[in-house]
Amino acid sequence: MTERIKILGPPGCGKTYAEIDMYRGFLLKGYVAEDITVTTFRKPSAEDLITKLQPYAIGKEIRDHVGTLHSICYRLLGRPEVITPKDILKFAKDYGYAPYMQNMTASSNSDDEEMAYSGQLIDLYIWMRNTRTPVEKWYLYPGAAKIQLPADRVPEFIEDYEHFKKTLGKIDFSDMIEHVLIEKIPLDTPILIVDEFQDLTRQQYELFKMWANGCEYVIIAGDPLQSIYGFWGGSPDYFNEWNAKMSILSQSYRLKTPIWNLTTEILRAEGQMVPEVETMADYGPGTITYVDYTQELPMHVGSELHLVRCNYQAQAIAMQLARQGYIFGGLCGWSESEVNLFNALLRVRTEAPLMGKDMKSLLDNYPAKYFRYTGRKTDFIESLKTDYVPTIAAMSKYIGDDLHTILNSDFPAYYIRSNNDLTKEKMNEAITRPCNQKLITADDLKMRRILTIHGAKGMEADTVYLHTGITPRIKEKILIPGEDSAAEARVWHVGVTRAKSKLYLITDRGYNYEMPWVVA
Repeated sequence: MTERIKILGPPGCGKTYAEIDMYRGFLLKGYVAEDITVTTFRKPSAEDLITKLQPYAIGKEIRDHVGTLHSICYRLLGRPEVITPKDILKFAKDYGYAPYMQNMTASSNSDDEEMAYSGQLIDLYIWMRNTRTPVEKWYLYPGAAKIQLPADRVPEFIEDYEHFKKTLGKIDFSDMIEHVLIEKIPLDTPILIVDEFQDLTRQQYELFKMWANGCEYVIIAGDPLQSIYGFWGGSPDYFNEWNAKMSILSQSYRLKTPIWNLTTEILRAEGQMVPEVETMADYGPGTITYVDYTQELPMHVGSELHLVRCNYQAQAIAMQLARQGYIFGGLCGWSESEVNLFNALLRVRTEAPLMGKDMKSLLDNYPAKYFRYTGRKTDFIESLKTDYVPTIAAMSKYIGDDLHTILNSDFPAYYIRSNNDLTKEKMNEAITRPCNQKLITADDLKMRRILTIHGAKGMEADTVYLHTGITPRIKEKILIPGEDSAAEARVWHVGVTRAKSKLYLITDRGYNYEMPWVVA
């Protein structure tokens, strides 16, 4: 007899920690790490689970049994070879679909909403697998109107693509779950724990039910009000319909009362039932602030998330943060090469010795005429690994006088070879700010990030800047109350509830999601 447990709770209630306690409890009962499968929806969440659970599995590597549903299926299938973007291009050419597969997204492991509306044939195929939609009903795909291939050839494309994979002896990302379902491969552990259950697609839910029948213990955790992947076939109904002993967590250790009141208004406006939740006391003024996109964003101590509804909005937010001299990661955030250049500039300006990595970064970014070395540039860069002696810029025999002047100016990025205005803005503004007079680390990029609301799922920050701009397509879909408008409300519910202390609701240019006015 399978023991079933369902953990339900709002954002910040500790659902994941409840699962971790159960994981530890099973180990104390005598089970070993190889007896427990723990899955979640997205790769970042899976990596977080691995980090949190690994200390309890003393001496055992848990990565084979903790991951996404796809990664678990991939292992059960024996880790077959996977289709590459290069293979897809060959398929398009060899089978005559190249004219209809231009500007391909070339990604098969993404939860990006734009893929579900792209009109790309491979995205259509993935959507059909996720939703288990029959070939004859392919037109239900959200991006069907953008499909360039004549409608009567779509079934032919699907047949050709499956034949191509079989001939090649490879599988694609969507096959990982489908093949386990078709071959009825059981889970090889007696315990199954599924986090973020409300995000499961139809395909994943069918897999879960098949596996659950053969387990001794099955624990799921989730919140139907955070179900935001409907465009890939996710549904809050799966969490609600699965019958199990309920464990309700009613206290949020993250949310302040005004933030919960706001998100309650958002959800109730779309007819969704909202539970009673015990929130954190709020003793400070201005928990929620409504601002216009033209205003300068205030800086706060602690972590920050700058959230947008769609990827394309990130560029403008990044430029605004760059002009304010902020260091940030995420969408359009500081790249590794930009970080390396900043650190090199800082060492120059603080008269610290330049390491070989710093010299290489300068060589990569500034024209050769500013340097003093003989022979080929590639040979010189190679010599930095063995023959270079760290020296301050003023004493370096490799840095010309003009370059030394440029590196110490107020606009050191003016002469870099890149034509990227954002890179130049980042560098010129950040390097002159007193608050940035230390080397940038990976942790600095995590403290302030630009993400989509979907990409921020499962995260939290002390301060959240939520940009309420939406596309005409989203505006059109939510004009009439119904399933689409309810799904959109859940997206904004997720965005609002990432905030621990401060929430800024930023009205952008054009269409905006209408937020209720809540006194905060």
